[in-house]
Amino acid sequence: MKKFLKKLLIISLMLCILLLPVYGVQLEEHKDVEIIEPMFTNINFFQNSFQISSKGRASVSVYLNARSADQVKVVAYLQQYKDGNWKTVKHWSESRNEMSNGIGEIYYLMSGYSYRLKSYGYVYLDGNLVETTNYISETKAY
Repeated sequence: MKKFLKKLLIISLMLCILLLPVYGVQLEEHKDVEIIEPMFTNINFFQNSFQISSKGRASVSVYLNARSADQVKVVAYLQQYKDGNWKTVKHWSESRNEMSNGIGEIYYLMSGYSYRLKSYGYVYLDGNLVETTNYISETKAY
């Protein structure tokens, strides 16, 4: 009889727990939530590097590799923040009839300013522009 009462009690508790109302909070749509989706169809990767040495030597590197392309173009803008605006102090552009392309350059900066790298990558297939990408580095002071 005791075993039967224990089983009945356990079953009753489980039913009570299962039948309790469940309250939830409706989640609002958050603007800071990132949706994961494919970024590129033709671009394998787009790598960028921007460094400034203690002596003002800026090293700029931009590299794009595509899966399928007739031509790949990369453009890099070294920009200085002056008078409330970003101004290009030096730019480089390289276009190749290959599936990868890159820029690697050195440039000496004037002290007392903030700098950044802004770059673009373009992929062409059968003579048509099929994909673009861009990058803006973090700001670095010198």
